[in-house]
Amino acid sequence: MKIFGLTGGIASGKSTVAALLRAQDIPVVDADRLYHDLIKPHQGQPSALAQQISNEFKGVLHEDGTLNRPKLGGLIFNDAKARQRLNHITHPAVGQAFLRTCADYRARGQTALIYDVPLLYESKKEDEFEAVIVVWVPHTIQLQRLVLRDGITIAEAQARLSSQLSLDTKRQRAHHVIDNSGSPESTEHQVNSLVAFFK
Repeated sequence: MKIFGLTGGIASGKSTVAALLRAQDIPVVDADRLYHDLIKPHQGQPSALAQQISNEFKGVLHEDGTLNRPKLGGLIFNDAKARQRLNHITHPAVGQAFLRTCADYRARGQTALIYDVPLLYESKKEDEFEAVIVVWVPHTIQLQRLVLRDGITIAEAQARLSSQLSLDTKRQRAHHVIDNSGSPESTEHQVNSLVAFFK
């Protein structure tokens, strides 16, 4: 089974592209969704992964077993070492969940799927894929969209963007680029032009 990587950046429109691909009957596995499933509490108790995170970052676990994601985010966005510690805990767990998902698709006869990974290049995973698709917008548009979407200041938005590789850098390393800075129709046309490549 061929596995293609899909990535972008905060507020680049990667979720929009993923939805367009799914509409073309191409399976898209979302790394963030795998992560969220892994940190869900069970019967009021924290999951094994949430407990691991709590052991490393004190005070980020609610009484109901859920993670206090805003607090955790605040701890890691401006601290590269803290981000690295969190990634060291979460990435192996998500990777194992992805392998189980791939096995399920393979058993059903699926020949190709797309893995939606926000930090694909930051995690140095590009060599694991048949090809990588990057959803790109200019930095100014990305910054503006993030401020409007999350209701944060420009400085806060810039700090979040600085925690990732720039979209321009990712664009240079991609096998395929979806320019999401134009109309929805333009984005859809670009996605549709790739469909035959995945089937």
